[in-house]
Amino acid sequence: MTNIVSGIVWDACCLLTLMATDRAEYILTAIQKAGTRSFVVKEVKEGEVLYLRPDDPEADSTEKHDVSLDELVTKGLLIETTLTDTEQAAFVYWAAEIDDGEAYSLALAQERGYSVATDDQATLNQMKQQTPPIPALTTPDWLKEWLEMTQADETVVREIIGRVERRARYAPR
Repeated sequence: MTNIVSGIVWDACCLLTLMATDRAEYILTAIQKAGTRSFVVKEVKEGEVLYLRPDDPEADSTEKHDVSLDELVTKGLLIETTLTDTEQAAFVYWAAEIDDGEAYSLALAQERGYSVATDDQATLNQMKQQTPPIPALTTPDWLKEWLEMTQADETVVREIIGRVERRARYAPR
């Protein structure tokens, strides 16, 4: 996979788009088979990845469906981790620059040499400014990689993009 070392730290925004696909298990399995482990910081898992909208475009726009990553963690597809003391110090630095959820993910990735899956523009800008830059994956990046790995047909692609737009309220730029 492009821009990925041995691990991806998933930020809340990309976890939500991943879960919105309804294919998170398949996507993480393909990534794992390609030799890359997926991580989530405990604080992000517990406090940032909260809900998705319904898939039905006719549903009440205020309706929300809780998101649980527990099954992915139990199956070993998503590794829940806590920060070490060194990573915690990096978190404190990053939290002054970006939101806490992104700061947790960035601190873990920076200290362990992993990529960060995020769509947050402020975080992406900070990652580019590092020497060397911290590798990044946005939703279009990881989705494209997965679609190429699995050689999904056009119908599947449209279906997944539609779900992400409706359920996560995300439209790629």
